[in-house]
Amino acid sequence: MPDELRVALVGYGLAGSLFHAPLIAYVPGLRLTTVVARSPAAAARARADLPGVRLLSSLDELIAEATSIDLVVLATPTPDHVSGATRLLDAGLGTIVDKPLAPTAEQAHALVQHSAARGIPLGVFHNRRWDAEMRTLADPELHARLGPLRRVESRFERWRPDTVERGWRVTTSGTGGGGVLLDLGTHLVDQALLLAGPVVAVSAWLARPRTQPGVHTRSEPGAEDDAFVVLEHDSGTVTHLSVGTRVALPGPRLRVLGRDGGVLVADLDGQEQRLRDGWRPGPGQWADQAPPARGEVVDHQGRRVLSGATGNWPGYYEQVRDAVTDDARLPVPGSDAVAVARVLDAARWSAQTGERRALDPPAQLAAPPLAAPRGETPREVRRLAR
Repeated sequence: MPDELRVALVGYGLAGSLFHAPLIAYVPGLRLTTVVARSPAAAARARADLPGVRLLSSLDELIAEATSIDLVVLATPTPDHVSGATRLLDAGLGTIVDKPLAPTAEQAHALVQHSAARGIPLGVFHNRRWDAEMRTLADPELHARLGPLRRVESRFERWRPDTVERGWRVTTSGTGGGGVLLDLGTHLVDQALLLAGPVVAVSAWLARPRTQPGVHTRSEPGAEDDAFVVLEHDSGTVTHLSVGTRVALPGPRLRVLGRDGGVLVADLDGQEQRLRDGWRPGPGQWADQAPPARGEVVDHQGRRVLSGATGNWPGYYEQVRDAVTDDARLPVPGSDAVAVARVLDAARWSAQTGERRALDPPAQLAAPPLAAPRGETPREVRRLAR
């Protein structure tokens, strides 16, 4: 294994250019050597952003040069994930797939089985586990103050009434890879599983206010842009998830209510917006410059301002680097994506039938929930108001 892992990035659209390329460039021990960009416009952006990086125009060209690559990041549109990941695994290339791994749980499970049969690593980019509010909630001292969790409310809500959205996310059906449930809902479900543990039942409502105000997807399935999902956890916690792009009054990003207290985080983690604004921290500067989680804490000591941990998306790729180098478990294995996809499939079924969907066996991640007792917490996570 070379001193630096040679990384190829397949796809240079929003995900590839805004998230993956900057994070790979930031993390020591990773070197972005190759970009596959199918369109001339994407290739031109990559050439301007990444001087010296080899540009290819197809997956065929990359697979032909597989011996010069140590890791591939697949950041193509969701409808292409299954076919692209299958080809990369068949070529013997360890692969990280941008979320979601696949449009359905059946497809995700088949990919994970294929990876295991080939003996090739397959991971998924669930980067929002490294959001500021999630890193703050990893503090066991905070959970001790909250007591057992009763309810979690988690939102990715936006008010974009004048935005004309096009492309595959809008035109492709939900089961084909489009819609907000698979897009932002994947993050919310993954975080809910991490916060509150295995899910035993799902209820959901999906709608398309962008094109058909008031029309429920039970009557017309499609690429929804509004979703409300209720998860019942094995722990007894109930999670309410809301995601939408036509929400005139967005609610707080996260509200966690325990038996003995609660935490409210008002705003979405700021790492994405800073990257959109051109933010590119120097070596070792991410944690110092990323915005911290801010909100309120209420417990038996009263009501106080929360000043929590900073977001740390590079932490995902640092763990990927270490896993590949040391032949260890990836930070988000493909099996976690299957668990998330099972919940999303159940949500779509519930919305179409109007019925609650039980999950047997429960959907759960490989890692224990954050509310469970954990080991030593990083010092920066302890910067909570006391």
